Amino acid sequence: MSIYPNRLLLRARGLAVFRGVLDSNAGRDFLTLLGLLAAERPDPVAIADVIGRLWEELTVEGESLLSDAWQSYLVGRVLDDENAFSLGAERGETSLAVVEQARRDLRTLRELFAVDAEVLLEAVESLPGLAGVWAPWRDSGSKVGDAPRSKLAKRLAAASDWSSLAGTLADHYSLHGAGFFGRYRAFRWEDGRLRAVPRPDPVHLSELIGYEREREPLIKNTERLLARLPSHHALLYGLPGTGKSSTVKAIINEYTDRGLRLVELSKEDFKDLPRVLEALRGRGLCFLLFVDDLSFEEDEIEYKSLKALLEGSVEEPPANVRVYATSNRRNLIRERFSERDEGGAD
Repeated sequence: MSIYPNRLLLRARGLAVFRGVLDSNAGRDFLTLLGLLAAERPDPVAIADVIGRLWEELTVEGESLLSDAWQSYLVGRVLDDENAFSLGAERGETSLAVVEQARRDLRTLRELFAVDAEVLLEAVESLPGLAGVWAPWRDSGSKVGDAPRSKLAKRLAAASDWSSLAGTLADHYSLHGAGFFGRYRAFRWEDGRLRAVPRPDPVHLSELIGYEREREPLIKNTERLLARLPSHHALLYGLPGTGKSSTVKAIINEYTDRGLRLVELSKEDFKDLPRVLEALRGRGLCFLLFVDDLSFEEDEIEYKSLKALLEGSVEEPPANVRVYATSNRRNLIRERFSERDEGGAD
């Protein structure tokens, strides 16, 4: 297969909805390489430098959705990109203009997908001194799993026209989320930002022994949250080793495919609660703010931020966010009369 770098570069530069797909080191180097190959007299030294960087960037990518590193990378970026189409689909709100532009962008991205390692290296190795320098970035032993993300990657790889899969992509974003919320199910709030937990505890409800009656109300409450029905924040209290934390983690694993995500907080993070809520508000997914082993000493004041969220005294809590906390004691803090009387009598 021959490539037409001028045409590919022109179409790639015109990406609109999915513009962020190529906004990465690998994406920019790929475009630079197309530009160098399109030159009237391609510079072998400049091309060697760019393709060396691109080779490294693609092979260090942790996720392997497909055997070809460029194709795997491009599909992963499409699934992860947060844009008007993916975020709108997640919320169930996409305009006709955005959907039509997304289809056109997907058609362009399919053309870029066709430039696999074999095709690109064939074009590069036709230049003086560059034959046999790089091995194809393929992993023939790559195993593609059965997760929804992997299944969709295989469908994209098999399709000759991605524009026909715009509806399938929209369904994926709606059910599993856009951006890194679609790639991961568990997160921590660290250093003022959300960070993904790549390998969360895989425990499932079926593995937990005992306390079925105590777990049932929590499971039903979670299902109400996912159904966008009125639901409650929850405190799981009891002796150590009774499965409180495992229950919350198992619930996340049970309902991941229905759009449930976990964000772990420490009580020291409560000062950032407004920022956490802002990051989650308006998303099409539901979130459990998980606080493990929660308790306060009498002189600690972090509880006030949590109290404001639970009571809605500052702003209305997002309908898609609930706090699930665990503690070894039912009374989290000794209430003082001065705290109870703050603000005067009602």
